[in-house]
Amino acid sequence: MSIHSDDNVAARLATEAGRLLLAVRDELADATAAQPHMVNALNALQTARSELGMAEHDKGGHLPIAIERIDQAINQVHLGMAAAGG
Repeated sequence: MSIHSDDNVAARLATEAGRLLLAVRDELADATAAQPHMVNALNALQTARSELGMAEHDKGGHLPIAIERIDQAINQVHLGMAAAGG
């Protein structure tokens, strides 16, 4: 393959990747708009996770457990949204 041919392939791949990203973005926007309570819960969990991540010390071992459980809850919200078509 020549350099110009490689450039054409790279350009086509970049274009297709851009189209795919736009399609995914649109799908996610539609899905989140249809599940406002799940989105709000997810935002609250992510805020809580961020705050706990800034806490000092491990609070007698309770802090890492709390962070782990919030991570699990975030995952469950994502799974629930996916199961509901979003």
